[in-house]
Amino acid sequence: MNKALLSAELKLRKAHEKAFIHRVNWISLEDRISEVFAEIETLGSANDELGTLYFSCSKNTNPAYAKPWVYRFNSLNQAQISVGWRRLGVWHTIKSEDFSQPKEAMESGAAICFSQDITGKVMVLLCPYTSDLAKVNEDNFILFYGLDPNDLTKRKIRKSIKTFFRYCTATSMISAGNYSDYIFRLWLGLRDIRNRKIQKITIFKLLEKLGIFVLAAAGVWATLLTGNKWPLW
Repeated sequence: MNKALLSAELKLRKAHEKAFIHRVNWISLEDRISEVFAEIETLGSANDELGTLYFSCSKNTNPAYAKPWVYRFNSLNQAQISVGWRRLGVWHTIKSEDFSQPKEAMESGAAICFSQDITGKVMVLLCPYTSDLAKVNEDNFILFYGLDPNDLTKRKIRKSIKTFFRYCTATSMISAGNYSDYIFRLWLGLRDIRNRKIQKITIFKLLEKLGIFVLAAAGVWATLLTGNKWPLW
C-alpha cells in the first residue's frame, strides 16, 4: 500500500512541477502575442474594415489580478485579439419593436483566444462574427489544443492570426453564400479536436462493420471450397 501511495504522490508532484513550468512559460508567450499584435494594429483602414482590432489579457482585464497573491504563474491566463463592432452600412427594422426607428446592421464577437487549462498548456480558439440578424452554425473552432506555451513561436502565432483574419471574412454576413468561405469553415471543423474524436469513433465503427463483413465473406468462401470436389488433372 505504501509503495502505491508513494508512486501516486510522485506522479502528482511531477505533474504539478510540469504545470508550474508551463504557467511560467505563459509570461513569455503573452509577450510574443503582444509583439506580433503590435505589427498589425497600425494598419489603418484595413484594421477599421474588420471592426477595429484590440488586444487584451487576463492581467489587465481580470480584477482578480489586483489581489497580492495572484500572479500569472499561479493562475489561469488568457490573451485575446478581438474585433469590435463592424458596421455593415445597411439599416433595418428586423426584430425591432419600433418600426419607425431603423437600426444599422452591425456584427461583432470575432476573436482569437489563447487560453490555459489547469496543466498550464494552451488552447487556441477561433470565435466568429455574430449579430442579431445572422450567425454561422458553429460557436467556435479549436485551432490548437494542449500546446506547451513555448511551442507557440512568433511564426506560429502569425500563422494563427492569419487564419483568424481568414475566418473573419468567412463568418461575416457580407460573405454569405461564398462557397470558398464555406469550404474553409468545413476545413476548420475537420481539424477541430472535438470533431476528430467523433471522426475516429465513426471510422472505428465502419472498420468494425467492414471486418465483420470480410470475416463473413471469408467463411462463405471457405465453405464453398471445402464443399466442392475439385478435379484432379
